[in-house]
Amino acid sequence: MDYFGLISNVEFPMLNVKFLKNEMNDLLKVLIVDDEADARKALRVILAEFNQVQIIGDTENLTEALKLIATQKPDIVFLDIEMPVKSGLEFAREISDLKLNTDIVFVTAHNKFAIDAFKVSAFDYLLKPVNEEMINELLLRFSAERPQNNTASKLESLFTYINNFGKIRLNTRSGFMFVKPADILYFEAESSYTRLVYEPDKDEIICLNIGSIEEVLPSKTFFRISRSHLINLDYLESVSRKTNTCTISRDSFSKTLKISGDRLKLLDLRMR
Repeated sequence: MDYFGLISNVEFPMLNVKFLKNEMNDLLKVLIVDDEADARKALRVILAEFNQVQIIGDTENLTEALKLIATQKPDIVFLDIEMPVKSGLEFAREISDLKLNTDIVFVTAHNKFAIDAFKVSAFDYLLKPVNEEMINELLLRFSAERPQNNTASKLESLFTYINNFGKIRLNTRSGFMFVKPADILYFEAESSYTRLVYEPDKDEIICLNIGSIEEVLPSKTFFRISRSHLINLDYLESVSRKTNTCTISRDSFSKTLKISGDRLKLLDLRMR
């Protein structure tokens, strides 16, 4: 009898496969590093649903995190990208220098450039907000394809991509252009289009609204000061509470822009 033929004609229901480690193996040790307490708590709650996962700690302190990694040797570090003192990418390099068999999973808000970079370098990443299904898929993949201490090579690949191809593509009226985020001074909304000012003496009309552009830029560097303007904080020179304005400058270029009252308060907290 052709059992294979019979099987091929049978429709099986989708199985809800949940991560299970071999009982002979040790628990999968994980560490959570994020400067947002709510994000750490949310991830901890989800990971606690998996009996084979041992959470060795969660912290916003990178010095404490490095000590935990060196002493506890976690299998996975869930690492937020946008940290206040140094970026998750910079901290990942320090983890790599420890030469431990520790894998890094970057946790990030929506940032197309960062996600593209992770795909190229084969780094695992989770897109906020994280849910149980995402964690389950990641743990299943991790268990099946246990990394063999290749964090350093992955980092080299990641930084090579960022350094060589660290430009964003923006559609223009006549085609498209590539620009490095570091060259951007500010964006100005013009109806459903946006004017890009960069380099510092060039500008271009982009066929996207300013909100869509904000989504693909690193929020650590770019800040929306009003409905009309998105600025590069690296070129922020001064802020006036009296006139509700801020000035950005680079070389001989200088521009003063209006900032809304609520955004001024947020900017003040951001820059402290």
